[in-house]
Amino acid sequence: METFIKRFVFLLFFFSASTAGKSQDCDPTQLATIPGTFKAGIAGSVQNVSKTDLVKEKETLSKINQKISSDFSPVGMEITYSNAFGYNEFYGKNWVADPYIYSLYFLRYVCGTSAKNNRNYQPEISSNTQVYFQINKLSGQGGGIELFAAEIPDDREEKYFKIKDWPERIESGVYQWIITEPQGKETRRVFNLIITKNDKLPFRALTKKEFILFHLPGMNRFLKELEQLRVPIDPKADEESAVQYQIQTQRINEQKKIIEDFEALLTDLSPEELEEPAIVEKGQSWYEFLGFKNVGDTNILHLVVPDMGYFDKSLPKWRPQFFCINFFYETKIQVYLTNINSLIDDLDIKFFQSLLEKP
Repeated sequence: METFIKRFVFLLFFFSASTAGKSQDCDPTQLATIPGTFKAGIAGSVQNVSKTDLVKEKETLSKINQKISSDFSPVGMEITYSNAFGYNEFYGKNWVADPYIYSLYFLRYVCGTSAKNNRNYQPEISSNTQVYFQINKLSGQGGGIELFAAEIPDDREEKYFKIKDWPERIESGVYQWIITEPQGKETRRVFNLIITKNDKLPFRALTKKEFILFHLPGMNRFLKELEQLRVPIDPKADEESAVQYQIQTQRINEQKKIIEDFEALLTDLSPEELEEPAIVEKGQSWYEFLGFKNVGDTNILHLVVPDMGYFDKSLPKWRPQFFCINFFYETKIQVYLTNINSLIDDLDIKFFQSLLEKP
């Protein structure tokens, strides 16, 4: 983790250099002298988890809590933690493992008017900085992807997820995934760490062939809608109606050509090309096709699906098969940066990797 830590420590202090102290409720150096605390928060939900699996999942999150609270010493804030277990069954099918989460909320202390009044420091009741330790669940990019150890359900129109950037491998089984960088007045930063087994990701790229086959039915449905909306012209219709009829006919013919050219890719592309990753232009609607893009092009989206071959189906559902650690934090206020830096520095990747190993 050393290279990773150095990179992020540099970025964090770069963002804080010109802003520290302006938004503090007390002197930043005073906050740094107040020992932080860990406190249990509100109990999370439990959904679609067997009693046997729930017992083991609670044990796993207890281990994570003990590890984090013993290795990481917060300052100037209270850390509340909570757990949540299970899933909405309609989010997937053929579930292999249960998703569950250990969450940390960073509640900054509000300092008294005098350092000599022996008044207890009280934490703020809301937080703009959180860290989520997700087990068997991967999410990011504002809901753009919410991937589980399950297949995509049949009733989901898009049979894949869209991501802007591909996670960067920083060491064996550890991937860094930048979601949001502060820009302009925006001071919030979001990134994920994905910790996996066998140095693989739990998802794979959608192939060009899969993309074509997934989209053809939707394109044809849209064509039928256009045809149904076109009203036959009455011989006595006025000129304006005739013009509208011609416009609708032209749109129908254009859609037919889009479908024809799109379907032709199944034979025009070689078998090797059809198995290449499908990268598309951002903003492309589901009934059109603007051509496949390449890595390095601007304004692109990578398309991914769960890699069901990644998961060990012989394991009980409570067993961790990958971790996705989400960091959401404020870059403007020094006390948050201090604690996030400390948490990253103290994060024991080998501990999490050990939880992925078979007993």
